[in-house]
Amino acid sequence: MELIANNIIISVICITTFAIIYATIIFMTILKHDHFICSNCHYEFKPKYVTLVLSQNARYGKVLKCPKCNTLCFMEELKDK
Repeated sequence: MELIANNIIISVICITTFAIIYATIIFMTILKHDHFICSNCHYEFKPKYVTLVLSQNARYGKVLKCPKCNTLCFMEELKDK
């Protein structure tokens, strides 16, 4: 019984670790290749990694706070040129 419990715990730890690594790679890719544009003042910026991870997701962008006008609104995600 202990062997099964240990195997389950090890499996959960491995899957969680893989999910965290995968999410980090995805967010780093977004941060490297994309920028966001404020729908209020049209200011283009790249958010910090922590801000990107903790922000709310929307269908084609994120809900972020603009560093220029300090408005919390939907930000469209655009590819860098």
